[in-house]
Amino acid sequence: MSRSSCAFIRAVVAVLLVPAVSIALVASMETSASAAWPPLAEVYKRARERALAVTEAQGNIGVAKSSITGARVSSLGNPSLQVLVDRGERGVTDGAQVLGQLQLPIEVAGQRGRRIREAETFVDWRTMNREEVRARVGGAAIAAYGDALVARARLVLAERGEREAQAEAQYFAARLAAGDVNLVDRSLADAELARWSQLRVEANIMLLRARQELELLMGMGHLDDPPETATPEAPALHVNTSDVFVGRVLNISPLLRSLGKESQYWQAQRERAEAEKSPPVSLILSGGRGDTGETRYGGGLGWTFPITRRNQGEIARAYAEQGRTEGVREATQRALGIEADHAFEAYTKVRSGIEALDKVGIPAAQRVVDATQAAFLAGKVELVRTFIARRDLAAAQGRRLDFLSTAWHTYGDMVALMGDLP
Repeated sequence: MSRSSCAFIRAVVAVLLVPAVSIALVASMETSASAAWPPLAEVYKRARERALAVTEAQGNIGVAKSSITGARVSSLGNPSLQVLVDRGERGVTDGAQVLGQLQLPIEVAGQRGRRIREAETFVDWRTMNREEVRARVGGAAIAAYGDALVARARLVLAERGEREAQAEAQYFAARLAAGDVNLVDRSLADAELARWSQLRVEANIMLLRARQELELLMGMGHLDDPPETATPEAPALHVNTSDVFVGRVLNISPLLRSLGKESQYWQAQRERAEAEKSPPVSLILSGGRGDTGETRYGGGLGWTFPITRRNQGEIARAYAEQGRTEGVREATQRALGIEADHAFEAYTKVRSGIEALDKVGIPAAQRVVDATQAAFLAGKVELVRTFIARRDLAAAQGRRLDFLSTAWHTYGDMVALMGDLP
């Protein structure tokens, strides 16, 4: 093959491969691309739909619905046929007698209706159990969302402090080389830089863990970090007083409603077991041939008397389960009232503490930093005083983020209690 032919073939192959490679690269980039940081409403919705616990609860509903298929079978049982052939004593009768009996069990005590009601209440219980799971998952997702935002704010604070400490360390290194400061001041600046570097690493780890928890709850791949401008402020409440919030929790709590549905299920199971104390009545049709060749036919009913076995164990268990459920529901109602009241009070106090820091604590610490920095530059105070002032400011800012983290977790607890955004 000539050189010109080989060059032509290579050119054709290159032209064909370039679009294919470009498409593959774009597809791989789209596959590995991170999802943008979502808003709170989307996080709450996706977690309630795609979390592992919700998926399992949804599957339990499908399993419960399958029991309706068995409950709706006909009240007529499976027919049975018996054929008997016998022969009398030789010399008395020489013919054979044939007798066939067809038996058809029929439920006459309302068993089918009770079975259907039991299956339907079982589905209702599992459905409400899914809502209770959704409430818990939604609250956990909100807490993880807040953790990520707070961790991002900590990271921003640590990175800013590290940059300032780096510049200051370089400044003192230059002054030490010029003989303007001593080794103690240089070492203090280096120690301050190391402290901010450690805080940055810690904030990064906290952000990674919060983001991982959020990804698991949302059932999705890699999420981007929150943007630097994302605010870590916790949501405001739509209820004004603790009494209103407690009332809403006790009225619409998915946990209480799930326990109520469970109690109804055990009652329906008991009613079904009581109905099945009475066995089906058997309709009997008989026909055959006598030993003299005559045709014989007849009919009758068969009945089993419920004397010794009357589903005593199943009925007793259903009674006990219903009593247990009612007792748990009453205790849970009291506990939810206490939890809701304390959660509302805690959330209110945390927000008050944040407002106090914003109005007094942080501005005062910032003024101390400014004053000590100016005094140090004027040669009136030692360097360590400026570091102490900066650490006090950082502590106040960190305390504010601690309050915000508590607020997010408390808000998530309130969502889990109520099953909705408060």
